[in-house]
Amino acid sequence: MAPTKKSTFVKKASTAKKNARVATKTTKTTTKKTVVKKSAVRVEPVVAKVEKRGMVGPIQAVRNFWLGYFNFSGRSTRSEFWFGVLFIFLVNWLCSMFFGPLVGMIVNLVMVIPGLALALRRYRDAGLSAWLYFIPYIIFWGAPLVRGGVWQGMLMHNYISTDMYIYTVFVIAFVIMNFVVACLPSKK
Repeated sequence: MAPTKKSTFVKKASTAKKNARVATKTTKTTTKKTVVKKSAVRVEPVVAKVEKRGMVGPIQAVRNFWLGYFNFSGRSTRSEFWFGVLFIFLVNWLCSMFFGPLVGMIVNLVMVIPGLALALRRYRDAGLSAWLYFIPYIIFWGAPLVRGGVWQGMLMHNYISTDMYIYTVFVIAFVIMNFVVACLPSKK
């Protein structure tokens, strides 16, 4: 049987009902139908969604940790950050203890990118620039490059200079700064 014009109209009307709200107004003589279309259509990004703000439990924090593997934008709450850091520590420690240092190092390398993304999101959540996170690493890797092999020679001969004390104080200060930032409340 070929569909009639009436059945085709009914199919189109049922499809229209799925896409829009249909309000029916009845008067004494006729029935009027008014189609109200949805106004704001929101397009969701293709990337995996990390759970939104609020108190995050350990399982949700680990889930967000892996879903946000390459997610360097957005924010991470304090609980999400600390559960993520605890997860990284426990997994690295367990792999090193039970499977050897080589496996522990490989697992550590796998977790560098999501750990970095987690820390940068935490900085952003605390209301600071994410670039501040890199200051200790620039000093840690940049100072020996500037000084060259002089520091290596000093370390080999157990000679500690004033420069090394200053370098150590800066590194400790920035590690403390990272810890304080991780403990700051969220900014809205």
